[in-house]
Amino acid sequence: MTAASANNRQLGSTAIELAFVLPLMLLILWAIVTFSSLLHARVVVARAAEDAARSISFLTGANRVEEIDPALLSPCSAANQISVTCEVIASLERSHLILTDSTASRFDTIKDITTVVATPNECDANGNALGIKVQIPFDSLRILPPISIPALNFNDWMPSNVTACAVVAF
Repeated sequence: MTAASANNRQLGSTAIELAFVLPLMLLILWAIVTFSSLLHARVVVARAAEDAARSISFLTGANRVEEIDPALLSPCSAANQISVTCEVIASLERSHLILTDSTASRFDTIKDITTVVATPNECDANGNALGIKVQIPFDSLRILPPISIPALNFNDWMPSNVTACAVVAF
């Protein structure tokens, strides 16, 4: 056996090893990117809920939940620029969330996908407190598309929504 033929066989085994290892490496890379984007989205949504709770404490001089102006808890609109929902949307707009829908403006996209609920019964708020719950569908924030492997079923592991709560105590 010559040294050249042994070297050629070694090159073929390297290609086969790469064929076995590359799909696993790509799957690990996909998992790292997907879970890190989920973690980032959770942090950003939690920050938006906290900003909304902070804005309630600054915008109202209320000492009780009943004293809060109902307009402050209404949806964001051109007529009502000062509300909890507007604060959540502004906080999300300032963040570095990557949105998959780029046809509309960033503000309109965030406004369309964000759900904000502010009631005394949200987020385990009890007594003289107001709970603020912010929710965004994770599919609108995905960087990479979901992988469909029937044996592993990754879609069951990922949440469909990113949700965060904040509570304002009076």
